[in-house]
Amino acid sequence: SIDSMIDDEHNKALVLHIDSPGGNVYEIDELYLKIMEYKTMTGRPIYAAVENYAASGGYYVACAADAIYANRNAITGSIGVIMGDFLDLSQLLDNIGVGVSYVATGPNKAMGNSYEPLSAEQRAIYQEICDESFAQFIEVIAEGRGMEQDSIKAIAEGRVWTGLHAKQLGLVDQLGGLDDAIEVAKKKAEIEACTVMNYPAK
Repeated sequence: SIDSMIDDEHNKALVLHIDSPGGNVYEIDELYLKIMEYKTMTGRPIYAAVENYAASGGYYVACAADAIYANRNAITGSIGVIMGDFLDLSQLLDNIGVGVSYVATGPNKAMGNSYEPLSAEQRAIYQEICDESFAQFIEVIAEGRGMEQDSIKAIAEGRVWTGLHAKQLGLVDQLGGLDDAIEVAKKKAEIEACTVMNYPAK
């Protein structure tokens, strides 16, 4: 959909209508990068409108926008990364007399399976991946919001805030909704009458 907008000379702006508690790092980052490609290639305005949720990955994507609008009662933030869940059934299986065997090419090839607890080394490996993704998240916010990384880290506890509180912290720009973001995008694009198209179409 974004590629089609990039190529469409009639497209004048992009408004991200976000209602998401987050998602997987890969998919979120791919969407963010595609929106940034739209911004770089077209120079057209991008605004985000947060309704119920823009938490974690939802907020990550919102940071690609020129400005973020949020309902005062929206739930946003949740700046952090979680990996798992790693379910350890080893004690249960042992209690009922079930043994599990497998063959692997190294001690960490099968890490995270449900038949044994994580070793200290395996936990450290997953923590390293988690920390790398978190650092990337901080960089995205710093670039999108024009904030210092240290100030973001100070509030990046993984918790959520209301839209009102998020505005006070500088995580959103204005309190409002989709209609407000659309009107500002129209003014920024210097258009008065236009058709607002939904992607994907409802």
